[in-house]
Formats: sequence, structure tokens, C-alpha cells
Amino acid sequence: PSQGYFLIKIGEYVAEYIKTGKVEGHALLDSIKKIVENDEHRSSRPVAAIAVIDCMVKEHLAEGEKQRWTTDVVQPWYDSSDRHTDDVLCRANSFLRDSEDGFNGIKILLKAFDTGSYVVFMTMPSLASLLLFQHLELRKLGCMQSGKDEAAGAAGALEPLLHGFQLFVSSGRGVFHATDADRPARNMPAIIQGLRCLVYLLDSDWNTIGPVKTAREFLQEEQ
Repeated sequence: PSQGYFLIKIGEYVAEYIKTGKVEGHALLDSIKKIVENDEHRSSRPVAAIAVIDCMVKEHLAEGEKQRWTTDVVQPWYDSSDRHTDDVLCRANSFLRDSEDGFNGIKILLKAFDTGSYVVFMTMPSLASLLLFQHLELRKLGCMQSGKDEAAGAAGALEPLLHGFQLFVSSGRGVFHATDADRPARNMPAIIQGLRCLVYLLDSDWNTIGPVKTAREFLQEEQ
């Protein structure tokens, strides 16, 4: 399904949930409800869906980026009567790709640590982390479906996605594993606690551990 299809479904679900009156006291849903109610064209376009994206992104953006997101990405759509979402989604994708809070803020330490297996560290803003884990989950679902269609195993289909890595863990408790066999071990709380300590390292500290490269630099090299 396309992102437009998912957008419509999200909009329908959220709009219906708002109608039930169960959103009071929930800051994020209250913000979405306010946007929906203030849009005079809400009956003919997926305002709730755009509001979900808007509010969830702003929830994770640094203060300096919130105004740029509003001005450059969503406000032009809110101010118009446009029923179509292609342009606003294109602006959103560009912002999330180029922003220091998004893809552009991911940095990878170019040193793997031998722990019986291998561990690689990445640093990124909370929004980039959220996008990464959602991307992995969606790609996993896609690979599993492809594996079913081709009567192939899911693990094999995931190899190009994970580049040999079977487990992703974030300091914000995000956990992604390629297969059930890669489910986190019992020491996961200690791993997350250790990652939370690393959050406080400065860029200069990381540079003393080993060279660092941004995700964008990796992408440019592949092109």
C-alpha cells in the first residue's frame, strides 16, 4: 500500500476516535483535535491524518526546528483548501531527510567492537531514532511478505536490510530484531542503561573513540 493509502486510514481512525470524546487529558490527541476542529475544510480532506504527522514530528523536534517545520511544511497545506496530500507529504519527507533532527542527524561510529559478536554504535536525535525503528519494522514486514510470496525464509530476505546486524537497541527502549531467534536476552535492561550513559558523550568524545561518518556521507558514497 502507498503512503497515501496509509494516510487515509490513519485519518479515518483518528477522526473517529476524536468523535468519541475520549481524547481529553491526552496532550498529543488534544493538539490533533484542535487542528481538526479549526480546519473549515475538514469534511472533504484528511486533516486528521496530516495533524497526526504534524503533532508527532513536533513532539520530537528541537525548539529551533519546530517553527521551520510549521512554516515550510504543514502550514501552507492548512491554509489552503487542497484535498490532495502529495505536496505536503513530499515537503515532509524532504524535511525529515535533510533536517539535523532527522536523517541528516544520524552519525555512525566507524569502529566495530568485538563482543563475541560485533557491536556498532550510532548517535541520532530522538526523531531520527523513531523514524529508523519504524522504517525497520515496515521493511521487515515487506521482506516477510516477499519471502512468503517466493516461498523463501524471512531471515534471508532481511539480510540486505540489516547488513548482517540482527538486533537494534536504542537508549529510548526501542528494540528491533530480525527474527524470533534474535529476541533480546535477559540482560537487555543493562544494555539500555549503558546506552543511556553514552548519550551524554560529546561529539569530541566520540571522535577520540574512532572516526565518525554521517548517514548522508554513506548514502553519497553508495551513489
